[in-house]
Amino acid sequence: MNNRLESVLNSTAPEEPVINNYDTITSAINSVNEEEEFRDPLGKARSIIITPLRPIDQEQYTVRINTWRRNELLLASIDHHSRCDGVAQVQVLWNDPDNPPPEEIVNHKSGLVIIEDHTSMNSLNERFRVLTDDTPTLGILNIDDDVLYPCEAIDTGFFLWKNFPKRIVGYDKRSHAINPSTGEWIYGKLNDVSKSNKYSMTLTRYCFIHVDYLSIYTQYLPRGIFDVVHHQKNCEDIAMSLLVSALTDGQAPLLADNWALRSIIKLHVDRKISGDSNHLIMRGACVHSFARILELHPEQRTPLQLLPVPASTSDAVFRKNFNTADNNLHLTEREKKLRRSLAHWSSENIDLERKELMRRAMEFALPLGLVVETFENSLRVGKKIKEKQIKHVIRNKLQISCGICDQEIQVAKKSYKSDRRAFLLKYSLLSKNWQEEIM
Repeated sequence: MNNRLESVLNSTAPEEPVINNYDTITSAINSVNEEEEFRDPLGKARSIIITPLRPIDQEQYTVRINTWRRNELLLASIDHHSRCDGVAQVQVLWNDPDNPPPEEIVNHKSGLVIIEDHTSMNSLNERFRVLTDDTPTLGILNIDDDVLYPCEAIDTGFFLWKNFPKRIVGYDKRSHAINPSTGEWIYGKLNDVSKSNKYSMTLTRYCFIHVDYLSIYTQYLPRGIFDVVHHQKNCEDIAMSLLVSALTDGQAPLLADNWALRSIIKLHVDRKISGDSNHLIMRGACVHSFARILELHPEQRTPLQLLPVPASTSDAVFRKNFNTADNNLHLTEREKKLRRSLAHWSSENIDLERKELMRRAMEFALPLGLVVETFENSLRVGKKIKEKQIKHVIRNKLQISCGICDQEIQVAKKSYKSDRRAFLLKYSLLSKNWQEEIM
């Protein structure tokens, strides 16, 4: 273990409140030793040659699940991912010092589960510290315990990654933007990406990444970034995304196929860090300062790319411009199998086929009530519509004033139960896409 990592792991984590002021966060990052960081903050990391893929790395990957006291979600995630053909091993990052992992997880029926004990340190940096000896594959599917994708959607990302193993392949698109009043970078949320149709980062809650980058993050990430992630319990995904971009000439991550991105299944959690009012303030400070330290600003060594979001043509199941192996003879056996299974997809049936894959992926989580209950998700999986979901439609989708909400909800419920088409006609303010979704 290098001295920098050891000093952080052995530190008594600060008891002071998490910093939530932009200037204070920036000052904390800027306080790093310039002699150490700014000559070339990634000098040693740049000299590392990423390990070439072996035959097994063309076919399989290792899942790493970050979890914290959500055993039902964790088990549902393991049950789902362990049945995907491409999974060689499932590594569970156990962070709970007060409770041991349940027996059904330790001795999971799949025989694929390895428990990594990360209880000695409460830090988001831990999700990138590999403790398992001889991880079977170089490809890592790094995930949170509250997100699922169908196995086929996972494979589209994996087969793209194996062609570009030096890049991250993600399932979330995010960006940086410029604050017009200050000229500093800010964090671009999903809505911002949708408006600009450009992205530059991805989230590590679900992404493929070369295992070597996990070691590089742990050993060579500039101290200022490492410490901010540790103390503020945020921005580890920004740090990793920008780190890999800095090591690949400023290239943005790649994204899995568009239909795969739309196949996300969110599991229910009681509280999200992103719900904190200071969350975006902190992430904006992280984006601006991390990018400056990693020399990704326009005037610096490797300016960060803003890439156009891949076109969402529904029949483009595989994006030819990203595939280097169009000749079927160069495809792996699993890739050939996946292409055969999706060969009948077209612009007419792709949404129905995608939803069927999602239903299968929900097999373990849905009976336990773990799938987030949105109006659209309930319709998708054939569940009974709850009053709170109708209320969401009335208030948010239709923007009907709350003064008549209760009365309108009762009318809407009766209309929905008796005739779904009449329901849509009556509430004609529903968008065309949303109408298609629930029909």
